[in-house]
Amino acid sequence: MPESTIQLLEAYGAKRSKKSGVKGFSPRRILVPGNCRTKLFVVVMVLLLVTCGTLALLWNFGMLEAIGIGGDSAGQDPAGLSLSASSTTSPTATPIEGEEVTSQPSVTPIPPILSRGNSTVESPTNAPSEYRKTPPPTTIAAVNTASPTSGLSTLSPTIAAYTSDLYRLLESASFDAGEALRQDGSPQQRALLWLLDNVNLNSYTNSKKIQRYALAVFYYSTNGHQWSNNLWWLSQEDECMWFNKQVATGYPTCEISTSFERTKTFTSLDLSFNNVQGTIPPEIGLLSGLRRLDLDGGPSGFLTGTLPSQLGELYLMEAFSARGNQLEGTLPIEIGNWELVRGIELSFNRLTGGLPGSISSMVWLTELNLEMNDLSGPLPSAELGTLTNLFKLSLGGNSFSGVIPSELGLLTKLRYLYLELNQFTSLPTTIGNLVNLNVLSLFENKLQGPIPSEVGNLAKLESLLLRSNVLYGRIPTEIGLMASLQSKL
Repeated sequence: MPESTIQLLEAYGAKRSKKSGVKGFSPRRILVPGNCRTKLFVVVMVLLLVTCGTLALLWNFGMLEAIGIGGDSAGQDPAGLSLSASSTTSPTATPIEGEEVTSQPSVTPIPPILSRGNSTVESPTNAPSEYRKTPPPTTIAAVNTASPTSGLSTLSPTIAAYTSDLYRLLESASFDAGEALRQDGSPQQRALLWLLDNVNLNSYTNSKKIQRYALAVFYYSTNGHQWSNNLWWLSQEDECMWFNKQVATGYPTCEISTSFERTKTFTSLDLSFNNVQGTIPPEIGLLSGLRRLDLDGGPSGFLTGTLPSQLGELYLMEAFSARGNQLEGTLPIEIGNWELVRGIELSFNRLTGGLPGSISSMVWLTELNLEMNDLSGPLPSAELGTLTNLFKLSLGGNSFSGVIPSELGLLTKLRYLYLELNQFTSLPTTIGNLVNLNVLSLFENKLQGPIPSEVGNLAKLESLLLRSNVLYGRIPTEIGLMASLQSKL
């Protein structure tokens, strides 16, 4: 016991003995009272408990491991299982009371299928910047064909993708026996992988799978991530909800098919003036229910390449427009399959070749606009004469040559005839049969000879353009009969 404590106790005892009147009291012989011993014992026990508690907390938090006290064995979890860096098992979240938590192993990223030895994983084009209700994946996901309870599949992604029912369906529906599907990084392959990742894939009918696939191929082939608007494209939303200007024009995007599957068939696609660029893929022909397709170019993105012959698979086509792009090549003869088509608009492109004779089957065609291209050759006379429902024919700004067919006089419903900036050499007398004509534009051709007097029959004509030709002779007096033209003068 400390000396200071003894001195205090002696002083306390001396004071008490003086008060009590005890004689012969010796301070050195006074003992510590019992209640003081009890208090000291309690203080010591409290200090011991505090010390033990502090050490326990430090040990629990591993703060004593630095001096070799406490801690589990290195690299061991409480169950003694190895948790080395090479483990592929992801830690599971802390369970919530009443909620069942299933531990799922994470999958190491797998290169794209058919990588042919290239170990670099090529990420697809960035997802569109527009908001989507359910955004598309930004990486190519590995395909796992295993059942949920069987663990990870031992199949490689190549086998998993190319042995799937979806691949076999798309291969059978493709126009090239699946060659593009097997090409690394192709729009077709990317669309296949995207569709395999659809959460509702198993509930889709075959026609819906093909429809979504065709639209996805179109998206990838035309750089959909750069469109002005791509709302909901390549999302898990129904494709009939994806951005489409047809909604604004009043046309339904989809219609319920009459087949036993009762699938909503895609009927109208309008992405005009939406910066659609790239090429039109052959898979556009898989949208067999398509009736209206509008791909007008601009404001800064334009379609290139050729018009695929698979457009002829769209037998229900009623209106097709791809004005103001940079399309090249010839008009495919397969467009003659469009027996229900009303309007074709392909002006301001770079199309070459002639006007295919297959247009003779377009008996309901009311407007044909091919101006400002590089088309050439003579007009198919007999075939042109079958288009008796034509309201407007625009072929100006090309290199068509030869005589203007006399069969043109059979198109009595014509209101507008634009044949300027070509190399036509003569004007037939049957031009006088076009009694409903409002505009006749023939300037800057190579027309020779006199003006046919039959033009006087064009009583409704309001505009007659004949400059920059090689016409000669007297102006026919019958022109004075053209009352509508006189009012314009």
